[in-house]
Amino acid sequence: MHKIRSLSKRLFSTGFFHIFGASTINKFITAFLSIAIVRILSKDDYGTYSYALNIASFFVIFNGLGATSALLQLCCEAQDDRKLVDRLYSYGSHWGIGTDIAIGVLIVCTSQLVPLALPDANMMLAALCLYPLFALLFELRLTMLRVVLRNKEYARMTNVETILLCVLSLAGAWFWGAYGLIAGQYVAYLFSYVLVRARNPMGGMAEAGRLSRQERRDYWRIALISSLNIGLSQALPLLGVFLVGVITASEALVADYKVATTIPFALLFIPSALVTYIYPYFVKHKSDCRWTMKRYCQLTGGAVVVMGGITIVCFVLAEDLITLIFGDQYAKSAPAFQVMMVGFFLAASLRQLAGNLLVTQRKVEFNFLLGIVSLAVAIVLSLLLIPAYSTVGAAWAYTGAMAVGAVWAPLYYIRVVKSRGGSEGAECC
Repeated sequence: MHKIRSLSKRLFSTGFFHIFGASTINKFITAFLSIAIVRILSKDDYGTYSYALNIASFFVIFNGLGATSALLQLCCEAQDDRKLVDRLYSYGSHWGIGTDIAIGVLIVCTSQLVPLALPDANMMLAALCLYPLFALLFELRLTMLRVVLRNKEYARMTNVETILLCVLSLAGAWFWGAYGLIAGQYVAYLFSYVLVRARNPMGGMAEAGRLSRQERRDYWRIALISSLNIGLSQALPLLGVFLVGVITASEALVADYKVATTIPFALLFIPSALVTYIYPYFVKHKSDCRWTMKRYCQLTGGAVVVMGGITIVCFVLAEDLITLIFGDQYAKSAPAFQVMMVGFFLAASLRQLAGNLLVTQRKVEFNFLLGIVSLAVAIVLSLLLIPAYSTVGAAWAYTGAMAVGAVWAPLYYIRVVKSRGGSEGAECC
């Protein structure tokens, strides 16, 4: 009992409960927003908005060209060298913002030159052109809060952003429909950025200086590969909506599939919150085989139990949950939702934890290879299953891709960590 109290006090003082609590609150608010938007917008309008947002999200997966990932890793490693941290942040933020301006231009060009499968989606896509830039500005500041282990402030600012997004998005959607929803999101992002910048000023940026050639090389190695890795991992959930829209050309089926994915994707906040907290500590102990393997085994075992319980409950109550939350018009989403929950379990308990911790070992190339293989599996299964099984086929394609990573990522992570232990590697776990 004394050990439990001691552990609880330590977790509280280091901000674990703040991060996890904030993530829980944020996801509940986000889930409420998703449900409310479904009910405010008509089914066809929601399908068109979801399809346009899905197209924009393919551009967003390269948001900042990996700036936040590179800064998190390199700045955590250089915590004791404030001048180097300032140089890295200045360099990464300038390149990230420049990249997102270019992405916005590409979104506008795509909306004007490429006819999309659903009516009115082109104009809505153009309206989303500033989404990557506004999101990045806030994320860059949050990344530095994680670097300096200001977890309580990180939690507060994420809560502020989520509440603003919910309130302003709903207000915009209620009065002006889908375009009002987009405008509300923009205002929320801008206000959040202004607030986090005012509360957490970063001195030393003007005098940061230039990175050396080796420092730039390290930055781009992690940034580019991380950007590709994040892009590939985010492309998997986006792929289903995109191919359902292309193959069926039905706003209703796109809306059905989007609803089926809402809860499973929202629940991924649980492993994400865990990784947010533990990541700096695993970077610090990346060469300590015994510490790393002990903590990894504990975390994975706990994740399997918790995520397994959540999956079973949602699977059994699938139809009741869908109709209660989204309404009777989405009852046909229940079978796809059940399959997506299996994919959630594989991703949340096995794939996501190992994949993120591999970055702490600088094994970013493996995640890129895993992303390529998983995406290929998802595309092949989607093309085979969606024509025959519609949204359920898309859900099975996603789950099959998650299964690949759920087996491969943990095995490779264990191998990498044990290799750092040398002759003691066999005893690490």
